[in-house]
Amino acid sequence: CKYDRIDEAIRQWRNGLAKEPQWDDSWRNLGFGLEHLDRVDEAVDAYRQAAQAAPANSENHRYLGSALQDAGQLDEAFDAYGQAIKADPDNAEAHWGRFWVRALRGEFPEAWDDYEWRWKLSERTTPELDDSAPLWEGGDLSGQTFFLRAEQGYGDTIQTIRYAPILAEMGATVKVGCPPALARLFSDAPHVSEVITGDAGRVNFNSHQALFSLPRILGTTLNNIPGTVPYLSAPSQNSVELPTTKGTFRIGLTWHGSGSHNPDRRNVPFEQLLPLLEQERTMFFSLQLGDAAHDPARADAENKLADLSPLMDDFASTAALIEQLDLVITIDTAVAHLAGALGKPTWLLLSAAPDWRWMLGRGDSPWYPSMRLFRQAKLGDWSDPLAKLSAELART
Repeated sequence: CKYDRIDEAIRQWRNGLAKEPQWDDSWRNLGFGLEHLDRVDEAVDAYRQAAQAAPANSENHRYLGSALQDAGQLDEAFDAYGQAIKADPDNAEAHWGRFWVRALRGEFPEAWDDYEWRWKLSERTTPELDDSAPLWEGGDLSGQTFFLRAEQGYGDTIQTIRYAPILAEMGATVKVGCPPALARLFSDAPHVSEVITGDAGRVNFNSHQALFSLPRILGTTLNNIPGTVPYLSAPSQNSVELPTTKGTFRIGLTWHGSGSHNPDRRNVPFEQLLPLLEQERTMFFSLQLGDAAHDPARADAENKLADLSPLMDDFASTAALIEQLDLVITIDTAVAHLAGALGKPTWLLLSAAPDWRWMLGRGDSPWYPSMRLFRQAKLGDWSDPLAKLSAELART
């Protein structure tokens, strides 16, 4: 169904279920619709009904696990994913969901085994790895050329490029394949000998691996995450200088994601950020890209938010801008990862149902020591984290 007609669809599903309560497909569809309206508790109830109506259907348990996860009921979510895997051991989405629960609870390295199921997801963003050379699963790298392949989104790639120096310390010459937008940034990264943005077929290497398989292979746990920052820096040739006023705090700001999440619970309505712009001794700079950079609500910001998007040609130019700031306030986007990798003080606004890497109940991140996390107390309600962030900013 179309999301703008989802209320009507929910009514129809409820009417149908009143007559045929054993239809697990309808219960599952009802749960799906309720989730997209952030009515998570109701969605959990619907998925429970689906699982009770057809317990042999792995997907019923998997959807229940996803809703329980969003509701913050991780123990129950873990059990539901386990039931899904019991019903169908090859359910990649259920293994993926179990990875999320384990990661949110900080259960590494156990989580990384489930993470390998990303290769079998029906809608994956990870490209196929060719078999032109051995996939590295550990062992001696002395004198070898190692091809490190980017995968998934920009933020994921920035997060995991931290492993390149470890491979170099093991004796490898590290080449990195990545999207063009990251090429200049990674070209200056420590221990990266070459960056390839095009056809990897021309690259000579002895072994290779995808970036996000390295935490598993290298035995990353919550206590040994390579957390030294900065591990990236802006190329020195970037020379655009931001204006400054003595005694003024320069702050970068993003509030909207790329639209790749559905539903996208990361986004903060811009009008809710307007009070931040009134803080004394602050100068705000927008690091927002896409349509949101031209949000009509920005008209109310008058001259209190300078738009840097015309200067953000790639991540290297964005890094050069961030390095001149005193603080970055952002939602969960690639900008958050970039600012964290640069060691810039970063305040991250998080949904009550966050991405796995931010875990739950923490105000810090083991991935980025310079980062503070401001979390929703209630899904969809930004009032609490914004109030806390504003109070902290006033004390800065």
